[in-house]
Amino acid sequence: MASKLLAGIGVLAILGLVGGSLAALAIVKQRVHVTIAAEEEAAQRGPDPIELLRADVGVIGVDVAAFNESLGARFQELHDALESSASQREKALAARIDALETKLKTMQASAAANDAALAAAIKAQADALASAKLAVPIPEIVIPDPAPIEATPPAVEPTPPAPEPAAPVAPPKKGFLGFQPPSAAFAFDQRQRFAIVPTLSRVGFDAKSTLHDFSGLTSKVDGNFSVNLSKPADKPLGTISAESSSLDTGLADRDKDMHKSLGSEQFKTLEFQWTGFTADQVDAKAMTISGKATGKLSIRGVSQDITLPVKVSVDASKRVVIEGETKIKMSDYAVVPPSQLGVIKVEDEVKIWIALRARLLGPAKEGE
Repeated sequence: MASKLLAGIGVLAILGLVGGSLAALAIVKQRVHVTIAAEEEAAQRGPDPIELLRADVGVIGVDVAAFNESLGARFQELHDALESSASQREKALAARIDALETKLKTMQASAAANDAALAAAIKAQADALASAKLAVPIPEIVIPDPAPIEATPPAVEPTPPAPEPAAPVAPPKKGFLGFQPPSAAFAFDQRQRFAIVPTLSRVGFDAKSTLHDFSGLTSKVDGNFSVNLSKPADKPLGTISAESSSLDTGLADRDKDMHKSLGSEQFKTLEFQWTGFTADQVDAKAMTISGKATGKLSIRGVSQDITLPVKVSVDASKRVVIEGETKIKMSDYAVVPPSQLGVIKVEDEVKIWIALRARLLGPAKEGE
């Protein structure tokens, strides 16, 4: 009897353990969530379409404003050119009339001299016949042809030759009323200065870590450069900088660690000084370039020579588009790759990239 009682208690204990385990499992299931982080998408390198549209509208606005400002001056230039041409035509016509009048007076004086000489010859022959009193038939008086008579015309003041009429100056051949919009001043085959358009430009990096890959970028980009795009290897000069504290990876904690590694409080900018270019291809007709830009990259106060493969083109608004990427090691710039608890580590090698658009400032001066 006692053995049956003990067996029953054992069965009840086992059932209690199984029930408790199931209850505990239910509670844990409700409180534990397993999340698998998907790999982050690569950062968008191109400009925001809205910003690009806004910039294009801005270019049109600048051209229209310049046209409005120059319209009065262009009409005045056209009026002055037409008046100048009419004045020159009047002067040329007056000079030709004066020359014809002078020539006519000379011919009239010459004819009068010939008439006087002829009358004198006739009178001389008549006088000779009357004095001879010859009883012979009076011969027929032959009036000599006045052409051979060389008579000295009265002195006439020499008349300077009439000036050749000046050809009328045609108004200069330009565009509509000679107007050239600012955007049309772009020249692929001349050395010109350009400025980075921050709202249409991005600088960033792609990094890998033990957990997943991620990217960082910023649009707070500044700089300018001068170059003859048809001869990009001919002394290109320029500086491009990005605000280090504005680099954004999409996670606040990760950004905080990154800015600390970059020393953003002390070293405000990441900077690239452009000093050389090796062209692989230059197509002046298509206005495209591919090659390698060389210069010094400065991060956290450390400068290193780098070579950046790039592709260059010109968009519809005559902005220069520059895209390129290369790999660097953070340790070369005294940057310690971020890590968390020694488990999540960022690889030392990162890919840095640029996607820039630059607007025309004007022709480069000597030395620029």
